[in-house]
Amino acid sequence: MTAIRIGASEGLSVPKPLHGQAENDIQNHTPRPRRSMSTDSPANLDEAPLLAKLRVSSLDGPRDFRRRLMELGLLPGTDLRKLKVAPMGDPIELELRGTRLSIRREQAREIHVELLDAP
Repeated sequence: MTAIRIGASEGLSVPKPLHGQAENDIQNHTPRPRRSMSTDSPANLDEAPLLAKLRVSSLDGPRDFRRRLMELGLLPGTDLRKLKVAPMGDPIELELRGTRLSIRREQAREIHVELLDAP
């Protein structure tokens, strides 16, 4: 990073603002398209419709996160329903194996599901 010198006697420097490639990357960022829910292609739990019957196809994320979900009964092949979503989108309430579980939205993005039955 290049510094601009302000006055010879003070010895203070201020970083220059972003220019060039980094600034272009920020301005030209386009979000990834969302995958549609179908019985063929799994999508993440965050994108799943409310009250639909779903089946966990895979879990992503850090190892300790996956292990904790499995301890709570959220294994690949488990059937579940997405019951509620808080007004700001976080947390999400799930029903699986006769119990209810709330998880964060960012965690729901790491859980890939298949749509079994639409509400």
